[in-house]
Amino acid sequence: MIKSSKLRKLIIWLLYLLPVIFFAICYFLLTATEEDIAQGCGTAPDVLNDLIGAFRSDARISDMYAWAVINFFDYQYSFGIDTIFRLLDVLAVTGVLLLLTSLILGHRPRQKLKDALVFMGCFLLLVLTPYGYTFYRGFSMIHNYLIISLALLGFSLPFIRKLTNSKIPKLYYRWWIALPLGLVFGMSANFPPIAFIATYVIVKIWQLWQNKKHNQQYRIRPEAWECLMIGGMLVSMLFGYIVGPGVSRYANDPMYVNTYDYVAIGDILQNFGGSVARIAKHVIVNFARTMGPIVIILLLAWIVACLVGKIQHRKIKLLPDSLAQKRLLLCLAIFSCFSTLIGSQIIMPVRLCLPAYLALIVAATILIVHWRQEFKSRELAVLSTIMICLAVAAIIVKTIFAWDFHVRIGEVLAMIKNSEDNVIYINPDTLQQRPKIPFNMFQQEETFVRRQENGYNIYGKHIVYDATLKD
Repeated sequence: MIKSSKLRKLIIWLLYLLPVIFFAICYFLLTATEEDIAQGCGTAPDVLNDLIGAFRSDARISDMYAWAVINFFDYQYSFGIDTIFRLLDVLAVTGVLLLLTSLILGHRPRQKLKDALVFMGCFLLLVLTPYGYTFYRGFSMIHNYLIISLALLGFSLPFIRKLTNSKIPKLYYRWWIALPLGLVFGMSANFPPIAFIATYVIVKIWQLWQNKKHNQQYRIRPEAWECLMIGGMLVSMLFGYIVGPGVSRYANDPMYVNTYDYVAIGDILQNFGGSVARIAKHVIVNFARTMGPIVIILLLAWIVACLVGKIQHRKIKLLPDSLAQKRLLLCLAIFSCFSTLIGSQIIMPVRLCLPAYLALIVAATILIVHWRQEFKSRELAVLSTIMICLAVAAIIVKTIFAWDFHVRIGEVLAMIKNSEDNVIYINPDTLQQRPKIPFNMFQQEETFVRRQENGYNIYGKHIVYDATLKD
């Protein structure tokens, strides 16, 4: 039992700080990956050309940001401007966790044990699942999905607050906040804005039906801030698809065609039956990837809640009594389904399923918070201890893996930098002998890989792969 107020405050601070420490270790020990180097890591900044190049490639703000800032990073951490951008990444991922917590609680996180437990729960639901790698595998991926996550969660917050009759932050009523948020969200990624529109339309149709059939008093007409946010989103979406490349580049990208089994519109017209079968397979795989971890977590949480309820001689209700929360759970499930279905032309890699998974994290945590709302101080103390232990274990494992990789690749980078030759020969196979755990959890992407063979320039020197070289 947490009787001491000082002990309680310590536990709350640990629950809030340990996730931040984890990501600080990730980002300050992270070595540039092959994709980071391909995008210009370690070279002189060229922000304008990077922004233009990223827009022509993807027309997504997340990619534009990733391309523009990667030049400010060194291959490994060095004190200077590199420090500022790595700290910004730590702040950004903390912002993602705070927004998730705020969406779940219905208010800003406070210095309370239950709020801190939700914050830590969101962290564990990310890093202890296959989705965690999007936030620590490499700066290119990190920057992309930090922007996508912040845009999605920040954009959704006022709509969710309105749906649950909670207080909407005053900033969202300012046009200079609402409109830019809409513009950023519309071009942040391909699938989430479309899924949001579909979910929003369904909610409005349902509210209209409720007003007519059951004499409810839902406000159908959008408020000014809604018009600005949705209008900005639509404008930037159209701009990205019309002026930018849209999604047509997938058909010409071997990774999407071969690895992710991209089904083009032309394939559907030429072989309708076979294409439908492939898409059906994609749907099944994508839903399994999105919902699999959450279903397992919910089953475990439900079993624990039922055992605690049995000990306390009380019945645990599956769903909350609040109609507003039930509506929110349904909307989150609908958004997650749309986010997954929209990408059914390909077998979506885990990173593309992230927006749907974030919605499910919110839904699952709301249910778990509801199940544990009758927990007494003793149960909360046990839960806090387990979460802190898991976070500490994650930090230890990540530190060991990150430091091992940092040292091994650091030696190679130092050799390249100090060499007087303009061409450096490396055997990448000898650099990839490191510990393996399921889903490559807590591991970063490789710096030297075969798919970038003979395509590197590091410290102004050309890198050539030679498999005959020994350690």
